Amino acid sequence: MPDDRSRQRRRVLAHQRLLLMAVMVSSATVMLAACGGGKEAGVSEAAAEGTASALARKGPKPKQPAPAPTGSATVTWTPPTLNMDGSTTTDITGFRIYYGTNASDLAQSVDVTSSTVTSYTVTGLATGTYYFAVSAVNSAGVISRKTNLVSTVIQ
Repeated sequence: MPDDRSRQRRRVLAHQRLLLMAVMVSSATVMLAACGGGKEAGVSEAAAEGTASALARKGPKPKQPAPAPTGSATVTWTPPTLNMDGSTTTDITGFRIYYGTNASDLAQSVDVTSSTVTSYTVTGLATGTYYFAVSAVNSAGVISRKTNLVSTVIQ
């Protein structure tokens, strides 16, 4: 029969093995949790999955596309009387509206294909200051001088 010292020593060794196993299991759980696998100690698998999906929902929201610009400006004009070369305009078939956010570079344009229309609404404008000018176009494609520059603020 083993004596009390032997029994106590076996109990200490068994306890040390259990502690060592607990440390190893805890380390594995931490490592798995850190890499996204496994489950936390004391948490059911369903709860661990619920936590993961809750964390995924709390992450940054995906960027939404910017809303389409909805501003508009109505441009009204008196038809120009001179072509760019200084000659008198004749046989007007339409107008070209130039516009943009830089007064010295009206980078966008729209053609109005009626000689009797003297007002047009430009749509799809983002917030900012816009500058406008208009030219007449004749049947030969000759473009008149631009009208004086006008501006408006789209809010």
